[in-house]
Amino acid sequence: MAGWYHDLGGCEQLDDGVLHDHDGHVWFVSSHTEVPLLGSLLPSDVVALLCDPDLVLRLARSDSVTGAVRWQDPTTYRPGAATARAVRSRDGTCRFPGCATAAMRCQLDHVVRHPEGPTEAPNLQSLCATHHAFKHHAGWHVAMDPLGVCTWTAPDGRTHTTWPLDRHGHRAA
Repeated sequence: MAGWYHDLGGCEQLDDGVLHDHDGHVWFVSSHTEVPLLGSLLPSDVVALLCDPDLVLRLARSDSVTGAVRWQDPTTYRPGAATARAVRSRDGTCRFPGCATAAMRCQLDHVVRHPEGPTEAPNLQSLCATHHAFKHHAGWHVAMDPLGVCTWTAPDGRTHTTWPLDRHGHRAA
């Protein structure tokens, strides 16, 4: 058949892309793929990347006009840049009781640990390195509600509440 050839990698080359069969999982890579800050990848390059067992993919949907990320896969461990910015903006500081370390200097922590909890803003909080270690190694526990209010439980059972950054002064009223 004209326009087709078979290589030893299990790929069929079409005039407009590559059809790949990998252990019964078939995918089609159409023409070239645009990668931000990298440029275009040929279909054969994409297939080679997808066949790499050490590769971790982060799926995202972007706006076709602006390129802005509109959705990303919540099952990955590390949040994308937009999610990280949203969490740090919401939190303002480390969410541990009494800590004023700026969120920009904090690590992002899954409230419900990954992979049980998604990598989405309602399950992420900013914690400085010291308090991140407290949560994981010193017996502290945290729960967060949909509005971002964190309730911390100390090893002795006492609870402490921290709120997202209040830019409008609502809690002071």
